[in-house]
Amino acid sequence: MIRAVTLLLLVANLLLFGWAWTRAPDAASTPAAPALQASPLVLLAELPAPLPAAAIPQDNPPEQPTEADAEAPACQGVGPFSDRDAVIAARDELLDAGIAALPSAVDASQRLGFWVHTRPAATREEAAAIIDRLRRAGIRDFYVVTEGEISNAVSLGVFGRPETAEQHAARLRAMGFDVVVGERRREMTAWWLEFPVPATGSPGETALADLVMAGNGLTLEPRRCEE
Repeated sequence: MIRAVTLLLLVANLLLFGWAWTRAPDAASTPAAPALQASPLVLLAELPAPLPAAAIPQDNPPEQPTEADAEAPACQGVGPFSDRDAVIAARDELLDAGIAALPSAVDASQRLGFWVHTRPAATREEAAAIIDRLRRAGIRDFYVVTEGEISNAVSLGVFGRPETAEQHAARLRAMGFDVVVGERRREMTAWWLEFPVPATGSPGETALADLVMAGNGLTLEPRRCEE
């Protein structure tokens, strides 16, 4: 009985092994998994050295001072002098101390305000007729301009702000007077002396300091030398 059971188990194992063999996949027909592509390792010491900052191109490199700029002589100006005689006297004084200074005239006119006046009359008699009309209208603040480009005009006031002058002119126009608003200026010319900066400790530097410290309202300014 035992022998029969053992023989039966042996036959069953052989049948199971045969069935498993026929079901095994064909290794040749099974596609292989794709191999992973990995970058080779690079040591830090093997990396290329970075470029220096000077070798990197720049779109707008900073401008460097040219040799001409570095060697450009510095000059100074002293002034303003009130008239030509004063600037000539100062020029001669500096020349005696070794400074060759050149005088120059500058427009220093000042605006005094905004001027309301009539248009210039052709004759003094016409101006007198305008004054008579102003008196009859109750206006007392006026005078006749006797010289300059608007001679024979009648001045009717100078104002600090243009709005105030325009308001006064509008009232006069409403009364029938032909008036305009312009600037009242004081025409002035200021004189300066220009020269190269004197050497430190030189007689010219001393003479220049004395000129500025004399109390005449003179100032010393840096200038670029004229070529």
